[in-house]
Amino acid sequence: MERRSNLKIVTWEDVNALKHAARRSPRKRQNANLHEYKDVVQFFFNAFSPPTYVQPHRHVDKDEYFLICEGTVLTLEFDDAGEVTQIALLEAGVTRACKIEAGTWHTVVALTESILLEVKAGPYDPNTAKEFAAWAPSEGAAEAEQWQRKLLDTVRRANPELLLFRFLQE
Repeated sequence: MERRSNLKIVTWEDVNALKHAARRSPRKRQNANLHEYKDVVQFFFNAFSPPTYVQPHRHVDKDEYFLICEGTVLTLEFDDAGEVTQIALLEAGVTRACKIEAGTWHTVVALTESILLEVKAGPYDPNTAKEFAAWAPSEGAAEAEQWQRKLLDTVRRANPELLLFRFLQE
């Protein structure tokens, strides 16, 4: 990111570098912060390269906003037992943004290579930033990919109107 004085500028080169970093990352995602940890607003780009797995989690006292910049992601909300309660298909050029209420279990599933702009209240404290759901596999766990496939299959069968067949193999 280019920095001129206090103005932070994000170029297409920055976005492409972020996507490339996500592809190379073992987690298949990479973020670029536009904030300092101490700032009252946390504002960052998050690049996803399938098949990345984001363990369902919640931010106990902070709302979170997603704006899709590129690609397509599925945002899912869950109840305390891990049952899907709400689904949002964010597709660049179609459905652009969503808000996750504080305390809501959620995850993001990248259906294509994607970039989200994420915004939430700061300051950032890594010890309290998020609580991971005990009912879902941890990131890096052997069963994470299978759990996510099963989740997507359940969503696809229950919500044929989402037309997930465009992104998922049978």
